[in-house]
Amino acid sequence: MDTWAQRTEKVFLSILQQNGDKEDINRRIRYFKDEDWQRLYAFCIANRLLPAFYLRLLSLKLENIPAEFLHRLKTTYLTNFRKNIILKKELLRILSCFKEKNILVIPLKGPILAEYLYNDLSSWVSCDLDLLVQDKQYEDAEGALEKNGYKPRFGKKDVFLRQFHLKYSKQLSFMRQIENEGEGIVLIELHRDIRGEFVYAPLEHFWEGSKEVNLNGNKIMMPSKEDLLVYLSLVSMTITEFVELRYLYAIHTLVSKFNKELDWQKIGLSLKGSRCRASVFFALALSKDSFQTDIPADILNKIRPNIIRIFLLSLWINKKNVLRRRNNGSYSWYYFFTAWHYFVSSGLYSQDIFDCIRIIYRKIFLPIDELTVCYNLPCSKGSYFLYIQRLLRPIAKLWLRKYNRKQNFN
Repeated sequence: MDTWAQRTEKVFLSILQQNGDKEDINRRIRYFKDEDWQRLYAFCIANRLLPAFYLRLLSLKLENIPAEFLHRLKTTYLTNFRKNIILKKELLRILSCFKEKNILVIPLKGPILAEYLYNDLSSWVSCDLDLLVQDKQYEDAEGALEKNGYKPRFGKKDVFLRQFHLKYSKQLSFMRQIENEGEGIVLIELHRDIRGEFVYAPLEHFWEGSKEVNLNGNKIMMPSKEDLLVYLSLVSMTITEFVELRYLYAIHTLVSKFNKELDWQKIGLSLKGSRCRASVFFALALSKDSFQTDIPADILNKIRPNIIRIFLLSLWINKKNVLRRRNNGSYSWYYFFTAWHYFVSSGLYSQDIFDCIRIIYRKIFLPIDELTVCYNLPCSKGSYFLYIQRLLRPIAKLWLRKYNRKQNFN
């Protein structure tokens, strides 16, 4: 007998699969109660896949879908649609400004990804705009944003804090109040790399393969389809949490849409000897497992890590954890694997066990002045006690979460 979580997950995944069994879905939802529909809605929201789920649901024309459930989906879908229209309008304005100043820029995710992959502006839940510029033009891009009314989160006066975030997250945040739009603040993340420190993303290859494409009448710089697949695989693997399901579905959509155009051999060759190899393998394997994505078996075999690494990382990176990652800790193993994130996120990109240890050491034992930034402390408060606090932090979070649950239960 399936639990309520399993019922929700199976219906959710079946609807999003390209060849989902309509009869099986109808059979499953026939026994859904009000709380099941509420959980399904919450599951869509938590995984940021509601727009794509709603459009797939409409296309399947299933039976016994409550009108109230459809209304909630439609309302949220339209709200997201409106937000993306505003974000796209602002994005095109910024891209035009960058083009005038000869600043090369690649939009990452957001409304551009929605149109490119889904042919529908509403199909991606966007919180901000992510822009990638070359390192040599980064300061020019900062200046262009500031001239367009954007204020940096870290002012140029705070040089150390700015450099800290550029070094580790490899991006800076800029904000602007949008007038007469009713949306308040628009946030832009200006990237100098496609991922942060310790991920070792293939940035040069990403730029080399990019070119201008015509997207609904707008010329946009986009990476190659192969590089976009690798990028989606990398962003699916978050540093401190479980894998994000929405990126696995984006991989599924990309493969379904461009399968005949994708050069799988090129992908395999580009990952040969790459630190990103394990991350891409797990993302593709999970997409295949979750959405029946048509990933060639030979490409998975070609980029498959060794058996020891697969065994250790699979304890954390697996379908069960992906589906339960946002269930507010109802999955008991969640806490244990959260405490493991240093090992897992480092193991994904390391070359061997000794390299993994070196990466973990670099993550934990930052220079003392940088460590104070992590804890929002002035440099004068820096002490070796912070390293002990950093080591014990996951365990403390685990104990506190369990204590709070016990108190709530009592």
